[in-house]
Amino acid sequence: MQSPTRTRSLATGATTSRLAVASLVLSIATIILGPFGCIPGIICGHLAKARIRRDPRLTGKGLATAGLAVGYGFIGVGVIFFAVFGLIFLKAAGQLQQETKRAVQATSQASAPAGMGSGAASDGWTADLSGVSIPTGPLNGRLHGHPFHCDQALLSPVTRPVFLTLRQGPGLQGDLKLTLILSSGIEGQTVNYLTTAAIPAAEDNRVELLWRENGQYHAQSFARAFNRGFVLRLECAARSNNHAKGRLYLCLGDGQQSYVAGTFDAQLQ
Repeated sequence: MQSPTRTRSLATGATTSRLAVASLVLSIATIILGPFGCIPGIICGHLAKARIRRDPRLTGKGLATAGLAVGYGFIGVGVIFFAVFGLIFLKAAGQLQQETKRAVQATSQASAPAGMGSGAASDGWTADLSGVSIPTGPLNGRLHGHPFHCDQALLSPVTRPVFLTLRQGPGLQGDLKLTLILSSGIEGQTVNYLTTAAIPAAEDNRVELLWRENGQYHAQSFARAFNRGFVLRLECAARSNNHAKGRLYLCLGDGQQSYVAGTFDAQLQ
């Protein structure tokens, strides 16, 4: 009975190893089957060569060798391909990570509390008022990208929290308005929140910004508990003739680097 692993040659009586034939066929079929071809082809090639060494009547060593060469060749090409693909993927992933990191940093810089910034002054704005003196001129600055000059200052010292309102423009709201809402009285006091972290977490201290744009009013709040903070240096004298004079340096943690600095004369409400 004919062995299932060999083919009889009628001309010479030699037997060609079917495993050798399978090795070459499967290795070539890698083009279609991928690794499902070359791996079985390599296994068949090694088995065929082992049997050929044990049985001199078997032939097909060249076929087995060719199958092994083709199979290992495809594996080598595959390794190179996946290595190159992996490098390209890692490079693309790294670039994407860097772009994402830059985008996150840009967003964070636009909305981060002032106390979390670098502390470097820029055109009057700073994230840290340590060592910064208050100008002696009238209160002015920049709010939401618009120049600001304080036309009217109002102080409501009786209520708690205390409201100090700084307004530019006519009308009840004006064109630009800052409202400092502080948890304690400020008459005859000095208030220093030189960084956002210095604002007492358990107290209600915040700043409300109101501006008019295209006929519509827009509002923004700044506090330690919000995504946007502020830094503050405030000196206020005791009341005199229903007025309280003071000096203020205030920087807001918005993307426009809003700030006001200078002296004010607040009317008591």
